[in-house]
Amino acid sequence: MFLITKRKRITPPADVVADCPRRIILPVNDGRLFAVNADNGKLCETFANKGILNLQTNMPVTTPGMYEPTSTADHHR
Repeated sequence: MFLITKRKRITPPADVVADCPRRIILPVNDGRLFAVNADNGKLCETFANKGILNLQTNMPVTTPGMYEPTSTADHHR
């Protein structure tokens, strides 16, 4: 359990901001999560593994088609 006593704004490193000042986080049904630059549609190279995060890494069951994200795409800046 975490207790938040004071909210802080986290400022990302300059290279992350330069790579993707506005990003769309997009889950897909094969267990991957993409970070896409909202301005040009390219993957955000500074996110995870060159813009793609495999959410099934170290999961006990990785059968194709058995992973279904429940969140929609989200826009961050």
